Amino acid sequence: MNVLLLIIEEPGNRGMLNAHNLVVSGYCRTTYTDSNKYKNMDKQFYVVHLLPLRPDFATTMTVEERAIMMQHIAYWNGILNQGKVYAFGPVIDPKGVYGLGVVTVDNEQELKDIISNDPAGKINKYEYFPMKAVVPKISILANNG
Repeated sequence: MNVLLLIIEEPGNRGMLNAHNLVVSGYCRTTYTDSNKYKNMDKQFYVVHLLPLRPDFATTMTVEERAIMMQHIAYWNGILNQGKVYAFGPVIDPKGVYGLGVVTVDNEQELKDIISNDPAGKINKYEYFPMKAVVPKISILANNG
């Protein structure tokens, strides 16, 4: 079972986040302290678009395409669990559904590698753009057990 918990650090809320142990649904997580904050100061942010090859793709997927998209979801959940994705998912645009993600990586090549390994890249097209993101300081606590 993979569990991901994001703690957003808000000004004036410091005491609540500095607990010695954080327990969620019976699972004990890593202690939250200044030494284990998730730092994104040296990261680059990108907005990533997954563009289907046809406008009605979301509603007309074949069995094979649906299987690839399920692999795509599992793949991006793995990247999310590594703390490299702030959000991802389908955008329900009336003109046509497409995928969108906000990704933080060390460099553009890392993003290219992530995209090239995505199973959905075989049946869809990717575009990405640098993003000047304003994000909260967060700590990512994950249980990969």
